[in-house]
Amino acid sequence: MRTLETDTFSTKNIYTGYQELAAYTASGSITVRARVLFTSLAGAYNEYDTQFRLTPSGGSEVKIVGAEWSMADATEGRIVLSFDIDLESGDALKVYGKSSNSSDTSVGGSVKWFATSEVDATAISGDGTAADNLEAMLDGTGATLTLDQLRIDAADAIAAIHVTNSAGKGAYIEGTTYGVVAACTNTNGTGMWIVGGNTNGVGLEVYGDAYDISADIQGNLSGAVNSVVSAVTADAVSDKTGYALAADGLDSISTTAPAGVASNFREMLVQVWRRFFRKSTMTATELKTYADNGTDVVTTQTVSEDGTTQTQGAAS
Repeated sequence: MRTLETDTFSTKNIYTGYQELAAYTASGSITVRARVLFTSLAGAYNEYDTQFRLTPSGGSEVKIVGAEWSMADATEGRIVLSFDIDLESGDALKVYGKSSNSSDTSVGGSVKWFATSEVDATAISGDGTAADNLEAMLDGTGATLTLDQLRIDAADAIAAIHVTNSAGKGAYIEGTTYGVVAACTNTNGTGMWIVGGNTNGVGLEVYGDAYDISADIQGNLSGAVNSVVSAVTADAVSDKTGYALAADGLDSISTTAPAGVASNFREMLVQVWRRFFRKSTMTATELKTYADNGTDVVTTQTVSEDGTTQTQGAAS
């Protein structure tokens, strides 16, 4: 059964006579059933009388004979169930109740209206399989919906589509040209907004046969790149202006002393500075530089002088 609507009622004095509890007006041909849940009755079930009254479209109200309710006690309250009643568009069906118990002067509860009409398989597509699949999609038991295109025009402030899957991916989208094309028509809108839900969740995970991500990024890119698998090539940087090394840009270069004669540009710069500002000794025949402990010799060079020319040999 499909729920049509739920009407609530309160402070109904049903001891004085029949009181209207709820009403349903049909918008088309339909078979309906009502369930009434009383939450504040004072008497026993045999102290109550209930009935349906129908007002046909353009007609006068009449009692429906044989549609009285059956009542039973239940843990959540006394429940009244009706028989199925056929309605046409514009017909108004009302439920009334009365009590012979003088304490029932302020009764409350609710009336839930159900549609009990069977699905017309022919009206869906001419076969029962389509009807079964439609029912499976709508009642939550699961089925695959195959469409050429699905268009949703919504005004929901949160999302037009909300997909939840407790066992895996929320959505899997595949296309021969593009898997996903996201655009926003607002001037300051966001084409795609992706958030990783859990503490260690991933907002966007992308895989591709040729490229994981191939795109031109316009505007600002904020955040951090965890790792870059392949080398990054900077193309056409000669036409860029306004670039400059930050004031502390060189501070990230290591100043660790080389263990011997410098073998790269960084070590060469460090070794030049250490020659003049760290410990070194020079005799008439030898120049030595030392490690930070002042004891271990890092480099040794021969020196000589013939009265005219002073010669300093290569370091070793």
